[in-house]
Amino acid sequence: MDLGRTTLLPDDVNTPEPTDGVVPWQDPAWLAEADAWISEACDAAGLERTGPGLLRGRMWSAVVRIPVVGGDVWFKQNAPRGGFEPALLAALARWRPQDESPLIALDTDRRWSLNHDVGDRLDGLLRRDPDVRHLHTPLRRYAQLQRELAAHADELLAMGVPDGRPEHIEEMLDDVLGYAPNGLIDEAVLRHVEAKRPELRAYAEELAAFGVPVTVDHQDLHPGNILGDGVDSRLFDWGDATIGCPFGSILVVLRALPDFAPVDRADPEVRRLREVYLEPWRADETLGLSDAELERAVALALQLTIVMRAHTWTRTLPSFRHSPKPWSQVATWLGRIGCEDPVTVGL
Repeated sequence: MDLGRTTLLPDDVNTPEPTDGVVPWQDPAWLAEADAWISEACDAAGLERTGPGLLRGRMWSAVVRIPVVGGDVWFKQNAPRGGFEPALLAALARWRPQDESPLIALDTDRRWSLNHDVGDRLDGLLRRDPDVRHLHTPLRRYAQLQRELAAHADELLAMGVPDGRPEHIEEMLDDVLGYAPNGLIDEAVLRHVEAKRPELRAYAEELAAFGVPVTVDHQDLHPGNILGDGVDSRLFDWGDATIGCPFGSILVVLRALPDFAPVDRADPEVRRLREVYLEPWRADETLGLSDAELERAVALALQLTIVMRAHTWTRTLPSFRHSPKPWSQVATWLGRIGCEDPVTVGL
């Protein structure tokens, strides 16, 4: 094996300084171990590597793009609290292969996965052609995926996908607070959380009473995590996923869209994305919800999704456990519990 062609090279690292030990891309032993695993997996799949892997480091993962004959493959290591992702990818490959990048290899113990590259991200298309209707098909496909995966919710929970079901949302909140190092969430935020607990509990009880089937929520649904815009479009980067009421999924795409495309949130076409996502749910007669009940369920789900968003920011690599940066995001989301409109608050 030509080591000059198979070295993993840190190329795009955007993190604060680690507070606890070293990050993977600063550990020669980790780099050598991951590099060897990637080469073995490529060899087993009949893929020939053609150059070094370029590594992107973030607080929550290490991702490597590896050139091979005919294209690229992608390696990822998740942080421990997002370590369910390889098992989730394998499950998606079984249940909805048309909605997931083809899987080459995985190691659930080490939280490693290797996938084929299947195309360009949707945000690149939107920058060239800022027509938000490019999102219509991906949103409808995603809603259909959620509807089908509701039957597998228990299996997903068993894989370790975090539990944000309405009846468990306070447990998720307690997990966030219990995992937080002392002093990294402001006391005023903690007082706000305790003051809003009864309201959060009431929202959860009301939402549970609607009987909407719980399912997987990607929790980071935006154009930068969508490949393509047509009938073969698919999501990637499932490390923020949560099991809960599906309707909160629309929160991130409506809030984040202008960060990924030159569009205005006030554009009627942007506002229409909410309805595009809900169309498959309105057509599902088995839900048994009137339009008014569905709208109320959506509003309640968005409130609970605030807690889920706080939880995703706890899923950093251990090296950043005591870094203020993720906890400032946790505090921001916790401070929004009980806000009037989760989609627009703080914008």
